[in-house]
Amino acid sequence: MRFDENNDLYDDDAIPIKKRAKKQRPDTAVRNVRPSSVQRPAAPVRQQTRPTGAAPANRQPARSGSAPAANRANGASRPRPAQSGVQYPNRAPVQNAPARPHNGAARMTGAPQVSSRVQGKPQRASRDRKKTYSTGKFTIPEQLRTGGTVNRPVNRQTPRVQRQVDRYQAQDDIPVAIPVRGQTATRRSLKNGYGGEKKKGGAFKKGYLIYLGILLALAIVFLIYVHGLLVDFESSQIDNVVSAKLEDIKKAASKGKIENEISLDAIKEKYSPTEQELEDYEKAFALGDLTYKKSRSGIASETETYAVFLNGFHMGNMELKNVREDTVLAIFPITEWEIVKCGAETFSFDFPSSVTVTSGGKTVEGKPSETEGLYSYPVSSLFSEDTVITDSAGDTVAFNGKDPVSFVNYTVKALSTYRVYYGDKMIDPSKAETQEIEAYKYVKEYCDAVPDLSVYRLCLIDNGGKISIKDAAGADVEFKQNESLIEAKEMAKSDSMPSGLAGQPNPLEAAEKLNLFTSDDLGGGYPHGFYNLAPYLLEGSYFYDKYWEFATSVDITFTSGHTLDNPIFNSEKVSEFVRFSDECFSCRIEFNKPMHMDNGVYKVDEVNGIYYFVYADDSEDGVDNPHWGIVDNSDVAKQIN
Repeated sequence: MRFDENNDLYDDDAIPIKKRAKKQRPDTAVRNVRPSSVQRPAAPVRQQTRPTGAAPANRQPARSGSAPAANRANGASRPRPAQSGVQYPNRAPVQNAPARPHNGAARMTGAPQVSSRVQGKPQRASRDRKKTYSTGKFTIPEQLRTGGTVNRPVNRQTPRVQRQVDRYQAQDDIPVAIPVRGQTATRRSLKNGYGGEKKKGGAFKKGYLIYLGILLALAIVFLIYVHGLLVDFESSQIDNVVSAKLEDIKKAASKGKIENEISLDAIKEKYSPTEQELEDYEKAFALGDLTYKKSRSGIASETETYAVFLNGFHMGNMELKNVREDTVLAIFPITEWEIVKCGAETFSFDFPSSVTVTSGGKTVEGKPSETEGLYSYPVSSLFSEDTVITDSAGDTVAFNGKDPVSFVNYTVKALSTYRVYYGDKMIDPSKAETQEIEAYKYVKEYCDAVPDLSVYRLCLIDNGGKISIKDAAGADVEFKQNESLIEAKEMAKSDSMPSGLAGQPNPLEAAEKLNLFTSDDLGGGYPHGFYNLAPYLLEGSYFYDKYWEFATSVDITFTSGHTLDNPIFNSEKVSEFVRFSDECFSCRIEFNKPMHMDNGVYKVDEVNGIYYFVYADDSEDGVDNPHWGIVDNSDVAKQIN
């Protein structure tokens, strides 16, 4: 930009820059007033007059060839607005100071001008005051003026400078200083032009950052503390304590130091194992899968007992005691558990007789266990690398101790005429134990088809199979199950007489004859009509003998006197027929017998029981003459015993 020394103005090629409107402070208001509107006070100097047309006394001769000099010679200038009477504060007003001409022509013809220099020396505009100069578009501080000898740019700004100006204008229109011929003015970005407020803002920001840093540090410390509490809370859970102990046992066994973690005193005392057996035992713990299950609480509430399992088999017990309880932050209960006892108690595994154990192709012989029906196999035989276990269903599994094998245990009590299946495989009946059924005790003397009870103690490889029971015809049989106990003790029943039975049995007639005899109402000869009952019994049977004893004893004479209704019986019903064979069956018989006692008491004899009938020849005449006879009755037999 160029400075017109004749008019004391910058040329209109000055760069326009917008300025954000700001609230003026009282002590800076004058700084933002355009110089053209301010009455400038001047220092007291002598007035000089210059002849019309002469060059101003306070100007330097223009250099030849320069555009500014030519303009000054021609006296050209831009019109400037009239000055106002604004006074600069802190400066003494100058009375009657002549107004400065607006252009060169006025200066040539106007009143004498005021000079700040001694007469005879070139006069220049005073640079001592902090003045501002206006182009009508923006205000440039006095600091940009560096004297008349400064080389000002003649042409407009280069594209690079213009781009800088555009960028500064986009930044909220903050006034900036434009580089002028190698000189750079400092950008003013202080609020309201004061450096003091910048210092205050910087101090607040610094304090705020320090405050945030302290809060962040406290938050990190709190999080670390809470994390520690959570770790302690998890580790204090009794299940985690037991799990950690099992891991320690497994690691110790792999190093040959199992007794550092679990006591073997009970095993050594009970089984007296050899060194090799102890090594195999330790190897089983190292290779097997250790699990646990809560078995019971101790006598005191602060103790707990857990059972330790190796590949699903119970090996020992662990007892823990609560030694300390504490609550942190009101929500974290921390309990310290101490393991007071951890010992192995099982040196061998018990399997039912239905399980076969082979090692190296040879069958391992188990020893009878303390529990009836079970056999014990040493751990070493089960955890060798070539051990194979065959269960009752014929399923096999390699028991190498590395891969856990799951077993399911069942006790099945079923009639010997039934077949037990696991999945689609039938359990070998020879693996079952045979027990006599008490209710069939006397019937079985006459009929071999009456079943016994087969007891299966099953240890089966868990392959997802289900237990099922079928009868001889292949039909499914319903059974009762209570956890691992399964019972199917009853035969299939029907409400009608089974077909194919020999002869023509009449169970209701036989049962009513027996009831009349017990109340001494049957009649007949000595003793008390027993011979009228004999055709409905089988001579030589237990039932025959018991009623003969009753008939010949004094007990029958104690029957109270009474009379019967006519008809004698009512509510008669025969149901639940069970066919054992063509010569044997059972059924449930129900009826009522009203009795009017001699003492005036009315009594009803209610009969509801199971009667067992057999078709057999009980005579010794050498003639085959069988008949149906009662051989047992569940209710009456109890009464006369």
